[in-house]
Amino acid sequence: MPTLNELVTLFEHLNEAAYIVDQNRKILYFNPVAESITGYDSKDLIGRHCYDNILNHIDEEGNHLCLFGCPLQTTIEAKEILKNTLYLHHKYGHRVKVDVVTIPYVFTGSDEVFGVELFNEVGDSEDIAETLKSLKALNQTDDLTKLLNRRHLSQILTGKLNPFTFKVNGCLFLDVDDFRAFNNTYGHELGDKVLSVLSETIRKNIGVKDLAIRYGGEEFLIILNNIKPSNIKRIAEKIRMLIKASKLTYEGLEHTITVSIGASTFGEVEALEEAIKEADLAMLEAKKTGKDKVVLGPSISNH
Repeated sequence: MPTLNELVTLFEHLNEAAYIVDQNRKILYFNPVAESITGYDSKDLIGRHCYDNILNHIDEEGNHLCLFGCPLQTTIEAKEILKNTLYLHHKYGHRVKVDVVTIPYVFTGSDEVFGVELFNEVGDSEDIAETLKSLKALNQTDDLTKLLNRRHLSQILTGKLNPFTFKVNGCLFLDVDDFRAFNNTYGHELGDKVLSVLSETIRKNIGVKDLAIRYGGEEFLIILNNIKPSNIKRIAEKIRMLIKASKLTYEGLEHTITVSIGASTFGEVEALEEAIKEADLAMLEAKKTGKDKVVLGPSISNH
């Protein structure tokens, strides 16, 4: 289950308006599409409560739902997904007819139920069902490592998500050196601990807009958003060093984790698949030439 920041990252790139409230209906997030449809800037709303009646949702009968019958409140209390057609108050005074979906959500590390509201103008709507489907699929994290998983990567590769806001990005392909030896010598419990320690090191040492993905087994992807090609090797070397410097003690013995890393660069999201292949080949070259090292693919070397 994603954190609030990960959910916000998704909503920044949706075609639907979205906002998030906590259990007390305090507004925590209000995305750019919501700003466009309502006329309100997010700073006008974040920290306020939906029952402050700023958006002043009414239904076909004119009932003021922010005060009585709030769909978000019902969603939070009943833990049910609701769909409605409502009319919200635009900042400039007119009413806007919107299709609304309200969704209960529980973030990682919290028992509190949050409310997510998605809405679009009626007659100008991108299929909101697709967004609902993607939200239901937001168990796009790996259970063991808590990093993003291949399902999330697939959403990017098929164009359903585009987290890249700039034209130059980096791709790192990591593979744990001699991982089989951890499992064969000490069992899968140690292997799982190796992956968990490595993943936490990655998570805490990449940028907020960077993505860390468990690609499969002991293989990982790091996608660096908005980075100069000349800086990709520096970041890759830093991650390699930090992983090697991580401490893992198991049954009284201290174990060192090393990784081989291949690196590439790409621009548009459509080029990501080729960048992954290039970084994978560079990683294999790192394996063949000594392990515990970074090898740059041609897309970086040619810059």
